[in-house]
Amino acid sequence: MGTRESFDRDSLSQGYAEYIVEKKNQPKDILIKLLVILCGMAVAGVELALTLSTIPPASFIFLALIIFFTWYAYSFTKKEYEYTIVQGEIEVSVIYGKRTRKKLAEIKFSQIEKIAPYGKMLEYVKDMQISKTLNACSSVKDSNVYGILYVCDNGDKKICNINCIKKTIDSFKYYKRTVLETNGEFDK
Repeated sequence: MGTRESFDRDSLSQGYAEYIVEKKNQPKDILIKLLVILCGMAVAGVELALTLSTIPPASFIFLALIIFFTWYAYSFTKKEYEYTIVQGEIEVSVIYGKRTRKKLAEIKFSQIEKIAPYGKMLEYVKDMQISKTLNACSSVKDSNVYGILYVCDNGDKKICNINCIKKTIDSFKYYKRTVLETNGEFDK
């Protein structure tokens, strides 16, 4: 009887997975971070030049506010992607600065046509018309990036690229084994 109970618990947890991955900085991301810092420094310099000689006590308060807002804006340049698989759906969200969450996609397993490693997905869709590609992964160059090809209600085909771990692949197998293709890296 104990074996059956543990089997039931395991089969229930196969349908649930959650994973968070931090986006790796690309040259564009580094440039945005640099611009935020430079803008903060420029505003601080102008503020000090205008207020230091006229109202010195207020200039330091304004300087502290500028530093705070620069730090706050800089923290939003950090992105994380969260994937939640539950009740036959994949929800993909982006988290800015570990504070603000925005849902990017909600994919039902009934909409999924193919799940494959990134390189294999590129080959599979090379002759298809894809309306949108969402790269919600740390970097498409990572070896654990999988593409999810799905068809929207209006007939548009879209791809969502995500990082996968063994638990994610197990959940894919649980919900839609027939469309999953792997490199065998999670079969161990």
